[in-house]
Amino acid sequence: MIETARRCGLQLDDWQQDIASILFARQADGSYAADTIGISIARQAGKTYLISALMIALCLVEPKTTVMWTAHHTSVMLETFRHMRTTIGIKAIALHVLAVRSSNADRSIIFRNGSRIVMRSREAGAARGLDNVSVLVLDEAQILSEDAMADILPTQNAAKKALTIMMGTPPRPKDPGDVFTEQRENALTVTSGKQPPELAAWIEFAADSDADTDDLKQLRLANPSYPKRTPLRAIRKLRRSLSEDNFRREALGIWDANNTPLVIPQSVWDSCEDPDSVGVERLVLGVDVSPNRQEAAISVAALREDGLVHVELIATSGSILPNGVPLNVGWIPDWLAERARANRLAGIVVDARSPAATLLPELKARRLKVTVTGTDDMADACAGFYDSCVEGTLRHIGQPQLTVAMQNARKRTISGDRWAWNRKSSDSDITPIVSATLAVWGVRSRKVKGGRPVRMVFT
Repeated sequence: MIETARRCGLQLDDWQQDIASILFARQADGSYAADTIGISIARQAGKTYLISALMIALCLVEPKTTVMWTAHHTSVMLETFRHMRTTIGIKAIALHVLAVRSSNADRSIIFRNGSRIVMRSREAGAARGLDNVSVLVLDEAQILSEDAMADILPTQNAAKKALTIMMGTPPRPKDPGDVFTEQRENALTVTSGKQPPELAAWIEFAADSDADTDDLKQLRLANPSYPKRTPLRAIRKLRRSLSEDNFRREALGIWDANNTPLVIPQSVWDSCEDPDSVGVERLVLGVDVSPNRQEAAISVAALREDGLVHVELIATSGSILPNGVPLNVGWIPDWLAERARANRLAGIVVDARSPAATLLPELKARRLKVTVTGTDDMADACAGFYDSCVEGTLRHIGQPQLTVAMQNARKRTISGDRWAWNRKSSDSDITPIVSATLAVWGVRSRKVKGGRPVRMVFT
């Protein structure tokens, strides 16, 4: 298969040849050594190129082979079909192609020797009208439900030599990834010696479970195509667009059973707790609003008498419930104005890229002293907050909301090694830790002008 792909102009790297040797390994009677193979591998690694090259080679080597390639989403299936149509345009392959069908009802590549590759999406009913499928390719296996698997597998019942290939990234908590997860758990059980091996194989590329997310050496473990074929720029793009957890799953191949490390270790955060802590000088408020505008938080930071920085969460959307009805973010301008009248504030800090920035005209109308941070300021604020915790120069009072937000916060790369806070998952609320970070930055920044020795009287 490898040699056929090479003669067709489809060169396979060493790691891809290793996978080919596992896929096509045979027993003495000619049957596959493993009839079910799972491949957990990062995005941007070239798995579509690899498997499509091998399926084309298989169709050329073994006449009358039927390959059914399925993806969960129609859009993914169509993208793969476009990629495969480009591939078979290579002259050495095109000579063996009889027809390409592109209708909604039939997207397939027909070879002159009777082999064919049929493309289907599982959300559109992949199994309809097909049988005697020799090879079943299940792309996006992390969202392969048991019901979909039950519908598709019977298409191979009549095949003399059936091979099933599942490939994907580690499932998210909300994904119906039971089938893919079970394949992995079976492999781990075999590896631990708790059960004998079956006619199955598991191939996994992944960074170490405790890896630093931005460690390029770890990236090489997860993505065998980096940096030869997958450039760092493509990885950086994923880093910017994905949450911390999703990046670790999809770019580093780390399964959820392996915990994502906190940016600030829990032991470090706990060491900064002082239930009796009070700030007495240079009071600064930090304000943050979530992307969906359903959560908001305001924190205060100030210098203590011993020179350490005190930080405290003082308001959230959940704590502002007139008549039991949340106000989302509408309560913030008046709330800040009332506290500014009761306290001599050094300033209020809002990030320009935060959804809270839409409140700036109302804050200005109330003549509040607001400092707006830019991208560089936010990166400085996050780095400063982290350093303050690690160096032991920050104190908090152990509020559960602030601690949970710290546990849900991950890194989002801004440029190079500079970062800002990011949510662990789409439903994580990190507004308390972001507002605390802005407030702590304000205490130390020269951009926040005011501040006399005062006592906090927040209620």
